[in-house]
Amino acid sequence: MTGFSVYQAQAFHPQLVNHCTNGSLRIDNLSLLFSSPEIELKLPLQGLRLREGGSDNLLFFSHPSIEHCEVCTKDHRILTESALLKMPELAAQVQKIQRKSLTLLGFMAATVLIIALLGWGMMTGFSSLAHVVVKNIPPEWEKNLGEASFAQIKQQQVVLQNPDLDKQLKTFTEKLTAHIKDSHYPFQIAVVKNPDVNAFALPGGYIVINSGLIEKAEQGEEVLGVLAHEIAHVTRQHGLQNVVKSAGIYLTVQALFGDTGGLLQMLTDAAPMLLAQKYSRDFEREADQVGLEYLVAAQINPQGMVSFFQKLQDTYKDTPMENLDKSLSWLSTHPATRDRIEELQEQLEDVRVENPQKLERDFQSLKQALSQTQV
Repeated sequence: MTGFSVYQAQAFHPQLVNHCTNGSLRIDNLSLLFSSPEIELKLPLQGLRLREGGSDNLLFFSHPSIEHCEVCTKDHRILTESALLKMPELAAQVQKIQRKSLTLLGFMAATVLIIALLGWGMMTGFSSLAHVVVKNIPPEWEKNLGEASFAQIKQQQVVLQNPDLDKQLKTFTEKLTAHIKDSHYPFQIAVVKNPDVNAFALPGGYIVINSGLIEKAEQGEEVLGVLAHEIAHVTRQHGLQNVVKSAGIYLTVQALFGDTGGLLQMLTDAAPMLLAQKYSRDFEREADQVGLEYLVAAQINPQGMVSFFQKLQDTYKDTPMENLDKSLSWLSTHPATRDRIEELQEQLEDVRVENPQKLERDFQSLKQALSQTQV
């Protein structure tokens, strides 16, 4: 035998004064044996019947040879008795009860988890829950969403392309992207004809740079600083998290439990939202921090990132925020607040890039190729 050999039990029999008595139950190789001061019962294992019932999930044993008699126990450890499991019919009944218990337990656990997730989502402003969900979204979904968004950009703006520009852009940006190890997809960087100083990221590795950003930058470190920030939005899946947040907690919890249909439809239609999105203060700070780490890993002087933000902030400090989209798109969609700049400057005090990459020649080649590109 396995488990406990003696179990607390009750017996129901018409010979008993109250038709019921408490006692103990044990099993040998041939019989189920109930014992109490009032009655001794022996139920053969061959032909023994087992059912589950009552609010306490009691186990009831009976045998057709003893009419109107049942023995019950609430101790489910009896189901591990080897003597029961050796009887094919009894083993099948035991398995049925165990499957039912597991199903109920799973339902209860799922219910508790859903309630916990709902509470967690409400307390954290849904950010933590969205972060969990995006980690389980297949990379191909994210890539398809980026492709759909980029296709809309190509309908609305002119993507600048010619062999020389493509070559110079790749040579220049790979000075940063070649050193980024935590991306699940290759980066696809494009330049659009737009005088606004702007760049933005899309899910799946797409980065769009306005021509105005390259033209107005004085050093390559400034452009790669902005690019590092945008790449961090991609690798940290900030755009995708924004989409999940907009889907609502119901679709999100469904996705956590494998029902992804609703969320997939939401992602299919999310491209317009991505093109108009703004990031939270927390996302911007994370992109600053991660972007800084990318620059250091690539041996690129990160001071260019901070100085460019500072330059933009100073140049447009008297421009109302609601008018920035007319003069400087990057500051309206990525507010370079003084607090963020100060935080980056503090971090730079502990950062040393011993042998920074030389960017001037490749940056000037990129600028020249851009100026010579005909639309």
